[in-house]
Amino acid sequence: MKRFPVNRTFNEGDAVVEGLQVIETPGHTQGHISLWDAVNGVLIANDALVVEEGQLNIANPQFTLDMRQAVASVKKIKQLKPKKIICYHGGILEDGIEQQLETVIQMYQ
Repeated sequence: MKRFPVNRTFNEGDAVVEGLQVIETPGHTQGHISLWDAVNGVLIANDALVVEEGQLNIANPQFTLDMRQAVASVKKIKQLKPKKIICYHGGILEDGIEQQLETVIQMYQ
């Protein structure tokens, strides 16, 4: 595997590009981030969440390094009140987001 040097790091609130903000969402892995488009209410969850059969869940809970942090990240995502969530695994969710996020939180608390 070829390795590449890190040439840029991001922190909470940094803009990756104009209009796309870094949101720290650790848990699945240390240092995990999601990306937030506040103007359109779109969250790119990366691996913080997954859509399985139309339902949100924590991505690969059996491989999540820190479940407490993962749940805290879901709570943080819920506070953003996203209108759309794009997950690396499972695609896009646009309906019932707030309730589904609450269900995920309750499932793992």
